[in-house]
Amino acid sequence: QRAEELFLQGGYAAVSIRDIARACGISNAAIYHHFAGKEALFLAILDRIGDRYQKILQEAARGDTWLERLTNLSIGMGQGIVEERMTVRVLVVSAGQFSSPEKVARMTAKIRQQLVLPFAAILEEGIAAGGVRPMDTALAGWALTGLIFTAGQPFLDPSTTPDRIRFALDVFVNGILDKGR
Repeated sequence: QRAEELFLQGGYAAVSIRDIARACGISNAAIYHHFAGKEALFLAILDRIGDRYQKILQEAARGDTWLERLTNLSIGMGQGIVEERMTVRVLVVSAGQFSSPEKVARMTAKIRQQLVLPFAAILEEGIAAGGVRPMDTALAGWALTGLIFTAGQPFLDPSTTPDRIRFALDVFVNGILDKGR
């Protein structure tokens, strides 16, 4: 937990194994006994954060219809962004600092699993119910995740997050075209 706090305070690049060991009152060797290096430790922390965020999303994805579940999941994701705002900020900045493409791919796969696929599954329900046109639901899930992250930005007023998320979801579901023209 102390390592997570240090990464959140200073960002990935600014924190060393020595800093973490000092803050935890242990030796560098003790950290290396459990983790191959700073990237492995950071990825383990990301896994733990992802698990926390996943619980927020599971609680949110409830409703009687696919559209209610989509709405609730979207609002839950936006509120999760607000609750984990420092974490989200560090994730975004730190993602580009990994030295290995494999680690970036692992982080992307985790995001896909925890954020994109729940949206894709709900969209599949919408297709089956006849409310959503056939499409690549995984790609649509990525698009919706991007909209939600944009609308739920942690630097905006947290009290307006649900309204911004509902607006983004309305644009996603109904589009921007005037249907009367």
